Amino acid sequence: VILPLLFLPLAIPLVVGGVGAGISEEPGRFLAFLGLYDAVFAILSWAAFEYVVTE
Repeated sequence: VILPLLFLPLAIPLVVGGVGAGISEEPGRFLAFLGLYDAVFAILSWAAFEYVVTE
């Protein structure tokens, strides 16, 4: 029951960026946003990995 409530706020920027890149004349801004969004989550995952695995 709670998983959709946690997943939806994380997925909305991906959907907006993907749709924006698909319909825009210049998709570079949306693709840069998607790349930044991906980089932020990659860094957060890398930083939290050791804590999550050891606990």
